[in-house]
Amino acid sequence: MSNGVPGNSVQVLSGLPSTMWMPAVVGNTLYLARYGSTDFLTVPIAQDGSLGTPTAPGVPAPGVFYHLVAVGDRLFALAYDYYQIYEARLDSAGVVLEWVAVANLGQASPSSVPALLTDGSALLYMEPKSAGGARLWILPLTPTGIGTPSLWGV
Repeated sequence: MSNGVPGNSVQVLSGLPSTMWMPAVVGNTLYLARYGSTDFLTVPIAQDGSLGTPTAPGVPAPGVFYHLVAVGDRLFALAYDYYQIYEARLDSAGVVLEWVAVANLGQASPSSVPALLTDGSALLYMEPKSAGGARLWILPLTPTGIGTPSLWGV
C-alpha cells in the first residue's frame, strides 16, 4: 500500500515445470494447461485473491494441450491433434469431472499451431497457412455445446 492506495501484488506459483503454462479462470478457479503436454492443474482462488495449492484433477487430460479458453462458466481446450476442441464438464466447485469432445475440425490443415480464441459468443479457431495468411473457423456457442462451424476466409 502506498499513500493509502492498494498496490499491485504478484503471487508466484512455485514448483511448476518451467515451460509455457496457459491460464484460464472460471469462477474461483484458475486452470493451467501446459503447452504441448498433458499436464493440467487447478488452483483455487480465495476471496482475497490469493492462490491455493495447484492440484492435478482426477480425470485424464483430453490429449496434448495447445490452447485453453474460458467463456463465462465454461472451459474449452484445443488438444490432441490440433483439430479437436474439448469442453470440461465442471461441478459447482470448479472440479473437472470429464472432458467432452465438442468439435472436430479435421478438415482444417494448419501449417503451424492454430489459435483458439473467443469473443464470448463463439470460439474462433484461427488456422495459419504455410503460404501466409490464415483461415478462421467460427464455432457458435450454444447452451449445451457448439453449433455448426462456419469458415471465414480461404
